[in-house]
Amino acid sequence: MSPAAATFKRTVGMVRSTYTAAFAYAAYLAGSAALFAFNMESAEGTACSLASLWAVSAAPFLPVVSAFAGMYTWSAEISSGSVFMLLASPAREFELAWGKFLGVWSATMMAPALFLVSSFAFLSWYAPDACAASGLASFLSGFLGLAVQGAAWSAAAVCASAHTANAAGAAAAAIAFVCAVPRAVWFALSAKLLPVRRVFGEFPCDAHVFDIASGVVPAGAVLAYAILAAFALFACVKRIELLRLAGRRQKGGRFAANLSILLAAVFAGLCLSLALRMDVTFDIPCAGREGARFSPKTRGILAEARGDISAVAFMSSKDPRFRETAHFLRSIEREAAESSGARFAVRHVDPVLDIGEARRLAAAGAPARSVVLERDGRVAGFILAGDGFGEREFAAAVERAALPFRRRVIYWTTGHGELSFEDYGPAGMSDIARDLAIDGYTCKTLDFAKTDAVPGDCALIVAAGPRTGFSEAEISRLEAYLEGLGGEGGRLLSLSGPGGDDMLAPLLFQWGIAVSRPASAGEVVATWFNPRHPATAAFAGVQAVFDSPAVFSRSLAGDGDDAAGADRRRFTRLVAEGGECYAASSERGASGSDLAVRPTRIIAFGDMLFAANAPLLKRANANRNLFMDAVRYLSGRETSPGAHSPGPGFATGMKSKDRGFFLLNTAVSLPLSVFVLFSAAVAARRRR
Repeated sequence: MSPAAATFKRTVGMVRSTYTAAFAYAAYLAGSAALFAFNMESAEGTACSLASLWAVSAAPFLPVVSAFAGMYTWSAEISSGSVFMLLASPAREFELAWGKFLGVWSATMMAPALFLVSSFAFLSWYAPDACAASGLASFLSGFLGLAVQGAAWSAAAVCASAHTANAAGAAAAAIAFVCAVPRAVWFALSAKLLPVRRVFGEFPCDAHVFDIASGVVPAGAVLAYAILAAFALFACVKRIELLRLAGRRQKGGRFAANLSILLAAVFAGLCLSLALRMDVTFDIPCAGREGARFSPKTRGILAEARGDISAVAFMSSKDPRFRETAHFLRSIEREAAESSGARFAVRHVDPVLDIGEARRLAAAGAPARSVVLERDGRVAGFILAGDGFGEREFAAAVERAALPFRRRVIYWTTGHGELSFEDYGPAGMSDIARDLAIDGYTCKTLDFAKTDAVPGDCALIVAAGPRTGFSEAEISRLEAYLEGLGGEGGRLLSLSGPGGDDMLAPLLFQWGIAVSRPASAGEVVATWFNPRHPATAAFAGVQAVFDSPAVFSRSLAGDGDDAAGADRRRFTRLVAEGGECYAASSERGASGSDLAVRPTRIIAFGDMLFAANAPLLKRANANRNLFMDAVRYLSGRETSPGAHSPGPGFATGMKSKDRGFFLLNTAVSLPLSVFVLFSAAVAARRRR
């Protein structure tokens, strides 16, 4: 057996025989599991994948495991004096350091491996759909990113242990060097200095793991971790050489060893600066990534668009969102080429370097740090590349640029205690109003007590939970709008008040929708969506959450049985659960797209707060997309059947109770069990 292999085996055995390793593994599992549960809840409805969330949850605590796994590698031998017996052997210093590094690295990677197995096991129980959609293979790229970082942290831990006889001091130094100090400096600068916050963005180590877990490998970052590991091992070897020279009159040798460490540090710093400047990435296949890259809605919009459309990344290449934005636009470009729709091109304009183009875009109203859409050489719109930038916003912008529509104003009734789209509180509708603006609509208020007719640019009217009744004159004006003149039927989106109280219930009854109180109050998670209605046809596999919603049924008044042809009013169940309907529609006139005759359309939701700011913040449901697709249907913006899908947003399907049990089992019960079993095994080994 080679000296490196023997040292590796001895190092692994030493790590397995320490109580500190038991504590490190248990603490790692607890911290990573708690962060994983928090990240999953925060990412509900976003484009994040389960594998990337797992990887970024496991990364921050990995240096702690490395530090505890490597704290005794040299420190115990230095303090006991056995290191000199080891150095008296013919083994070279590099072989000894290499063997200890591999042993610590292997012991370190056991922690994320155990975390992966336990997370997948508990997710299979509490979130089987999300777990089955991802698959265990999709986590391998994230585990690869952790292995790359783990190599650097393990080398740093071995190096720290070689520089002191105090094992605790070695662990503290390693944690401070690779974890505590860098993160503290980073977050301090980001919190205190606004210019620094705009430039720095997310902590690089976490961003690198997220990129690799998503299938994007930054070559410069991987090279940087390799450089850190190589320097740490070199410094460790030179430190062992100094121990071999201890007590000897070889001042020249000790000076040369210290000088070589200093020069290596300078050289490593220069190499790191060059590596981090490398803007080269490689795409690696991730399980399930290609199939869920874009939603049917986005693909449908790209397929229907025509002309020459350019997406311009109007931002600096040093911007923290540039890499993510550029990768997204490249993916869109490939998708557009496959859809045979518009000729789609991607460009980059730096606000500082490309002065001429920057001035032209700025003159057209496009701000820096945005994605500008140009059609046939003219600026057609832009999307700010901020926290709200994503597939849904981009698809809506492409549709506005390529598929203009006539009616763009949504009028919200006022004067009866309705929810306001200008209210930014938990019960306000400002969040959904922002989405409507992104989708090309303009929101305005409409008081029927002060107006005689609905403006001609009205796409639809929204009655967001009126709490006081409408007067007869107001009802008659709303009824006249719905009846329409010259075949132009009106459009209404009704949101019921709390507990089924609906001030528009008499009007809805006349249009075939009967409103009643629910049999029992409480939260309802609806999973049935009408597969034949354009507003809900592609919502299979998602869930909508309602709080004590009203129940709808078909009313006899105005029913279509006695009416013929275009006068028939059709009642349709849209969303239901357990046999009760929580969203319904009524339509009179020709079905399909807006033609010569514009049909009257009404959609009623049983919960006025289901699309308010507070429920939408949770992002654990399809409420946002359900509201938006209802608006699109009412305004006559139907697209291809696949274009009404709510998108591939991340969703676990776990309820609050399941989340609590998941957190309890993964962050408390499992780490405690690992600590007890590991400690018992250590005690058994020491008794031998």
